[in-house]
Amino acid sequence: AAAKAGPVSRSSMGSPADDFARDGEGRARVATAQPGGRPRIVMDSGVVWEQLVANTPDGVDFIEIVYPPHAASTTDSRMLQHSGFEYGYVLEGEFEITVGFESFVVRAGESVGFDSAVPHLMRNPGDVPARGIWFVHHTP
Repeated sequence: AAAKAGPVSRSSMGSPADDFARDGEGRARVATAQPGGRPRIVMDSGVVWEQLVANTPDGVDFIEIVYPPHAASTTDSRMLQHSGFEYGYVLEGEFEITVGFESFVVRAGESVGFDSAVPHLMRNPGDVPARGIWFVHHTP
């Protein structure tokens, strides 16, 4: 699995699926991926997304996210929005998530779900990397 060349701007993407290559031949019934062999996208903010399996249907992203200390979804703190819902489980560190006018922190062992059509921004307020498993369901 190839890595995305150079950092990309999160502000210019709607979904990881926009940048992860799809083979166009349909989905396998079973897919596995090994650490170091998964497609990954490195943002200009230092945030890394790794595709956990390649057989998700169109409109579904199943990814591991890693935010370096003090990194945010966008380099200019601009909030993002896209159709669908996001669900995440924090493995390490913590994420400060702003959805609309509400901000909250989710820490290791906690989970979150929100309507991603509402403007939102994620950042790592801590001094250690924040890592989580994210499932994004994009709706038309």
